[in-house]
Parts: sequence; C-alpha cells; structure tokens
Amino acid sequence: AGEMPPSYEYQIIHKSGEVRWMNQRNVLISDKDGKPIAIEGIVTDVTESKRVEEALQNSERSYRTLVENLPQKIFYKDLNSTYISCNGAYAEYLGIPAGKVAGKNDYDFFPNKAAEKYRRDDRRVMDSGKGEDIIEKNELEGMDGWVQTVKVPVRDENGNVTGILVIIWD
Repeated sequence: AGEMPPSYEYQIIHKSGEVRWMNQRNVLISDKDGKPIAIEGIVTDVTESKRVEEALQNSERSYRTLVENLPQKIFYKDLNSTYISCNGAYAEYLGIPAGKVAGKNDYDFFPNKAAEKYRRDDRRVMDSGKGEDIIEKNELEGMDGWVQTVKVPVRDENGNVTGILVIIWD
C-alpha cells in the first residue's frame, strides 16, 4: 500500500526464552515513479530502557500511594513560592483538583495578609536552609481552628535549596 509506520515497538522471545523489547524504525524506499520497492529499518533492543521505565513507574506509584493516603496536607513549592504539586488532601482543603494547583501561589487561595506571612515563612526556611515547625490559626476562608505546619527546604543533588516541602495537619 506504500505505507509504513516510521517507528514501533514490539516484543520478541529470545532463543534463551527471555522476552525482549525491540524498537524498529523504518524508511520506505521508492523507485523513481514513487512505487515502494524496499524497506530500510533499524532494530534496537530497548529491553533495558523498558525495565528502567517500569521501575520508575512502580516507584512513582508507590510514592503516590504513600502521599495520597496520608491525612496530612502536603505540597511542594519552588524558590518563588509557586506551587509545583500537592496531594489530594491539600487540594481538597483548597477546594480544587490537585492538578490545578501547579503554577498558583498563596495569593490565589488565602487573604493577602496570610499569603504574605506564608511567603515570608517560606523565604526564611529556604534562606536559612533549616526546617521549621509552626503552629498557627487556619487562614482558609470558612475554616476555623489551628494547624501545625512543618516547612523544610528541598535540596538538589548538589545541596542547593530549590524549593520547600510543606506538611500541614489540624
């Protein structure tokens, strides 16, 4: 038909009995009239990268299971105190889906005075490089009571602070 998928993956059973993943990339060769006459392809064994990908997915699933089933509210912000991610408990607390928190900041959820305080606290923790345990009045509209907040700096592989991780509970 003159059509060939440019790339696809499939499994083979090696003569040892082991299942291997292969990636095949193809180019359709045509004659001067445009009639297909051959296929050139490169086949690469991608089994190891598939194993790494599966291990990463399993690790992510384990992490999500742990974080999503904790009753504490957990979130992560960058150096500018912009939300990167949160767990379901924090998203529910804010009244939004967890996927909608990224890119927002405290001013999007809290009164200005509270947002300014939270950002000052974030900055202090990130600048000092030391975690803090804070007990404070709940500032979310319609909420009453007190919360305990633990803020810790997040570091990269070189020890540089890249953000802040926060855990809150009533």
